Amino acid sequence: MTVTGYPDWQAYPRWQGSALVAGTVSVGAGDTATYAGYVSSFSAVMLSVSVPSGSPLAVTLNWYADDTEALNIIGYEWALYGDCNIVQVLVPSMGQYLSLGLYNPAGSAVEVTASCQPVNAAADRPAYQYTQVNLSGGFETVGAGDSVTAWAAHVMEGRGLLCVNSQEAGASWSAEIDTVDSGGNVLGYKLYQADLTGDQDFEVTGSAYAMRLILSNTSTVANYFRYDWSVAAA
Repeated sequence: MTVTGYPDWQAYPRWQGSALVAGTVSVGAGDTATYAGYVSSFSAVMLSVSVPSGSPLAVTLNWYADDTEALNIIGYEWALYGDCNIVQVLVPSMGQYLSLGLYNPAGSAVEVTASCQPVNAAADRPAYQYTQVNLSGGFETVGAGDSVTAWAAHVMEGRGLLCVNSQEAGASWSAEIDTVDSGGNVLGYKLYQADLTGDQDFEVTGSAYAMRLILSNTSTVANYFRYDWSVAAA
């Protein structure tokens, strides 16, 4: 018998369709750029979207039964804001017709680098294309009553851990991690802890929205923080 195909019985041919969008597009103030097409021959869609730091963008994927878009099957949404300005994710295809929306809520145009490619790669849930997001800061001096703010660079869902090292003995401080939509609105808290002292560790999950870390010095003397925040892909 002649064995054809792949003898290891695991590999399989890879193919991809025509991209719905690939390149840089300018999305006007308050406008939505939409790209749509049939993806029924593919098992997933590879999505990559980024904007310049400080530019907001709402990214949506919606699957429909056909190109009339009368029956919406399922949709996903991601929010870019502040310095959290990249999303790269493989999403399982859930219908025949796909529509990608790029909404700019800002008062001026935003330059968006986007790629949306139907592929046959296997995916049973959104799979982010970076294994971990890390955000670290070393011994930042924070004055009495002041705070330090840092943004996760990538949007990513998954389990996370925040470790904070407080150098000033007895100094009180608080830690906050927000989820923020593309309009800059705080949707909720992944973490809010006040009246802390010394070193602390917290389990913090990721989000499909922009994430912001705020460490506040609530004591009457300057404090010195070192922090490390990481989120692993779900």
